[in-house]
Amino acid sequence: MLEAEVLKRVLLKLSMLGSTMFRQNVGQAWAPGGGGKVTPQKNGAVLITEAVPIQMGLIKGSSDLIGWTPVKITPNHVGLTFAVFTAVECKRESGGRVSKEQRRFIGNVRAAGGIAGVANSEEAAEEIIETWSP
Repeated sequence: MLEAEVLKRVLLKLSMLGSTMFRQNVGQAWAPGGGGKVTPQKNGAVLITEAVPIQMGLIKGSSDLIGWTPVKITPNHVGLTFAVFTAVECKRESGGRVSKEQRRFIGNVRAAGGIAGVANSEEAAEEIIETWSP
C-alpha cells in the first residue's frame, strides 16, 4: 500500500478514536522577492526573478499528521478532558524510511508528554494512541 493510502486510512482511524488531526506538509517553495516577478515560459516552466525561499510546515522532520487526542485526567480532574499533542508519521506498509529529523521530532513530542509514533497501518496508529501513558 502506498504511503498516501496509509495516511488516509490512519487519519480516518485516528478520527474514529477521537483524535483531531491535520495533514501537515513540510517543504520549500520559491517566490519573487523585492522587485522580482513570475514569468510563464512556453514549455510550462515558470521563471522567477529575484527569487526568495519560503519554508512551509512546522519544522524539518515534523510528522505527517499533527493534532490532539482528548484524555480524561483522574483523580484530581475527574470529568475534565484535556488535549494531548499528537503527532503521527505515516509510512508505506513496507520499505518506508523514517529520517533522523522525523525520529528526533517524535522523540521530542514523547519526551514532552505527547503522543507520537510511526504508523504504516490503521492498527499501528491505534496502538500509538492506546499505549500512550503520561
